[in-house]
Amino acid sequence: MSVAAIIWDQISVSTKMSTGAREPCSDTNCLIFKVLKGRHRVKVILDPSDTYTVQLFKQGTVKNNYEVKLIEEHTDIYNDMLSETIYHMVNK
Repeated sequence: MSVAAIIWDQISVSTKMSTGAREPCSDTNCLIFKVLKGRHRVKVILDPSDTYTVQLFKQGTVKNNYEVKLIEEHTDIYNDMLSETIYHMVNK
């Protein structure tokens, strides 16, 4: 099972539904997915300390330039805190 699949399974169904989490994709040690809030994305990175870094960012085109803007970041998140952290980040 890939790291991204494990992370996706650790996020509760209620959090996925309430944030509109969809279109998960993976990288080497992370999971990225879209949420309902505009052009926002959530990135969950597995750190070497076996905790997660969770980032909320917005991506899109501004004046013909593609930009990715980090909005919020939380570090040292344990797997049992993952759903709550994502929920609060997206629903501010």
